[in-house]
Order: sequence, then C-alpha cells, then structure tokens
Amino acid sequence: LTSYDSSLQQQRKADMLTEIKKDTSLSPLFHLLITILKNGPSHLCELSVSTLLSLVEWVNLKYLTMNNCQIVILLFSLISSPSSTVELRIDACDCLVEIFSRKGEIRTTA
Repeated sequence: LTSYDSSLQQQRKADMLTEIKKDTSLSPLFHLLITILKNGPSHLCELSVSTLLSLVEWVNLKYLTMNNCQIVILLFSLISSPSSTVELRIDACDCLVEIFSRKGEIRTTA
C-alpha cells in the first residue's frame, strides 16, 4: 500500500509540473500579482511578495519578465517606498536576490 501511495504522489507531482510548464497556466496569477503590487493595500502586497518568493525559484523566467520586467520594477519600488514595512522590504529584497541569481538572462521586451 505504501508503494502505491508513493507512486500516486509521484504521478500527481508529475501532472502538476506538466500543467505548470504550459505557457498559459500561470499568466493570470502573475497578472494578478502585478495588479496587487501596483495598487493593493499593504497586507495584500505582503502576501503577493510572499507568493512570489515561493515561485521565483522554479517558475519560467518569462513570467518574471512579463510587461517589461514589471515585477522587478515593482519590487524595487516596494524597497524604496517609505510606506513599506521592514518585513516587506526584506521579502522584496529576498525575492529580487532569487530572481537575479537564476540562470538565464532577464531581458525587457520592446
């Protein structure tokens, strides 16, 4: 029974990774995160940065660079904003470190 459960979990993980790697599966999420980071209240910005922090290590770079690197620009603006909490600034810094430590180039689109 344990090996069946393990193989079922492995299959579920494989199915999830396949869906995540599809071109359109995460676009709505990243558009929502951008919208919240632009105009959301501070508690939603904190949750959005926390969500980004959990995604940046494995998500396709195209999501992080969509809309001319809007996420990167917004993270920098959170760091420099006097209204951002210390925790939010630290999380935004951590997120940027993770983004820029990824292999591959980050380019803006014309």
